[in-house]
Amino acid sequence: MKRATFPLMMREGALSVKIYKVHAKATGYTFFQVCYSLAGQRVRKSLADLDEAKREARLALGRIASGKATVTAMGNTDRESFAESKRLLQAMDGKPVHLAVAEFVEAARLLPDGTTLVEAAREYASRHREQLKPRLLGEVVEEFLHRKTKDGASVRYIQTLRSALHRLAGNFRKPIASISTHELEHWLDTQKATGRTRNNLRVSIVTLWRWARAHGYTARDVETEADRIGTAKDRGGDIGVLSPAQLTLLLRGGRDAGGEKATPTAEAELFLALGAFSGIRTAELLRLEWRDIHEARGVIEVGAHKAKTATRRLVPIHGALAAWLARAPRGTGKVFSSEKAAVRVIGYGKQMLGEWPDNALRHSYATYRLAQTHDAAKTALELGNSPTMLFRNYRELADEKQAGGWFATLPDSPANVVSMKKGAA
Repeated sequence: MKRATFPLMMREGALSVKIYKVHAKATGYTFFQVCYSLAGQRVRKSLADLDEAKREARLALGRIASGKATVTAMGNTDRESFAESKRLLQAMDGKPVHLAVAEFVEAARLLPDGTTLVEAAREYASRHREQLKPRLLGEVVEEFLHRKTKDGASVRYIQTLRSALHRLAGNFRKPIASISTHELEHWLDTQKATGRTRNNLRVSIVTLWRWARAHGYTARDVETEADRIGTAKDRGGDIGVLSPAQLTLLLRGGRDAGGEKATPTAEAELFLALGAFSGIRTAELLRLEWRDIHEARGVIEVGAHKAKTATRRLVPIHGALAAWLARAPRGTGKVFSSEKAAVRVIGYGKQMLGEWPDNALRHSYATYRLAQTHDAAKTALELGNSPTMLFRNYRELADEKQAGGWFATLPDSPANVVSMKKGAA
């Protein structure tokens, strides 16, 4: 039997296909490579066995013959169109005509009716014109927090953002542009948060993603992946409100829940009065300074750098608050020297009442103030909330009579009231 000489030429009429014998030095294996041209493209196929290579070569001869027959059967117009198509595709690295047509058909199938492929391509190009800056989520979070701090965002707001976004960054150690809506929603689900807490986390994430988009870390001019996160149903929670009688017990002292006599410290008395008659948030009270209390003007100023919302507001000093403030010794700097002041007040509240609802003083003020004013917008402005949230949470929790009792809780002997005997000058 005559030994095969390589390259081995397989022929059919004027058509030919070559088979090469290749020895790979790296592996020591020998294989056979079938080489031919089809539709202007060079085709190479490697096979381990010579008989398989010959079989593939015969199939290739059939494909070549079929392609030539199709071209031969074309009319002059079709042949010119085919030739022009091949010429245009040379700029696309010589992509075969059949592959280009297949891509066109698939793209057209995906588009809505009436939308051309060119229109879709132009829109896509306009959205991705700028090159995204590859930044890891953790890097973007730190840059974002630094920027917010430099811009004067409140300490409480920065703390809220840092808590949520550091947890998020710890879970995604990859570029922010590669994180999908599905991944973000899955992370939120793992937090096992209530509706309101989940929505608060979502707000922090959306804020970060929009900032990242503005700085070129995600695609511009398109909705961010975070914006597509669904919101949870917020059913709210029980609003714990103190009664006027409970407030009187707390401020004036009396028998505690265990039957023992107790009275508030000067610090606790002041904290209770400010919280009960101004509704200022606990964190804002702890940042409050004596210079913020303007008794002559009848207002307390909550500066933007001290407010949760980073927005300055003025809280009125009502008659009851003025009376309790008159008893408090004046100082300089912060009204409360330690954050433990709030902890001590809560402890005292539990001692006297047996329990202490979350945000009891603020919730109580909002409830009784709304019942007193019947004006959600005005009360919301004092509290630094939205009228919608205030109306939804506090409407009809108390009536005017109860509100009158709350704001009539005065000291037994206000320091600024001097007893005048009948007939005195």
